[in-house]
Amino acid sequence: MRLGARIFKTGLAIMLALYAAQWLGLEPAFFAGLTAAFAIQPSIYKTYQTILEQLQANTIGAILAVVFGLAFGHEPFVIGVVVMLAIAIITRMNLESATIPVTLVTIIIIMGSAPNEEYLMYAISRFGLIMVGVFSAFLINMLFIPPKYEEKLYKKSRHNDREHRTVDSTNDSSRYEYSIQKKRSRKIKRRAR
Repeated sequence: MRLGARIFKTGLAIMLALYAAQWLGLEPAFFAGLTAAFAIQPSIYKTYQTILEQLQANTIGAILAVVFGLAFGHEPFVIGVVVMLAIAIITRMNLESATIPVTLVTIIIIMGSAPNEEYLMYAISRFGLIMVGVFSAFLINMLFIPPKYEEKLYKKSRHNDREHRTVDSTNDSSRYEYSIQKKRSRKIKRRAR
């Protein structure tokens, strides 16, 4: 079995999220670890692209979870409606689809086993855990530079371009030789008449 960069980064992000949540006194810390696993990205570009959208999408999910939880309770039906509403809003806002799983985790964590008293403080604490996970994944993505996909793509493209040019030049010379042979053939036919 090969331990690749993405596996390594995921493990580190979860570890960092768990330690950070414990250090901040946020419980249960495994919520932060779960979020970090969903929030890890394959590249720095993807990390930059999704971090702001993760914040937006998770804030939307948390607000919906709090509002609907206070208004309608925490029944599975209500959670399902909030999930559908969150997905619709995220899609409508053209946010990255990779933000949806973490947003759903946010909603379920906030609404899943919420106490009736001090619900707002409970929701804020859970949202804090989610953000610890998101920021842990972001930090690990920034610290551990992924493979240089752009450089690999450039080298592969240059290699393919060279091969294509070789084939083209071979085809061009073949066409050129064919046209020369055709002209010679015409000259011979003319002389034969």
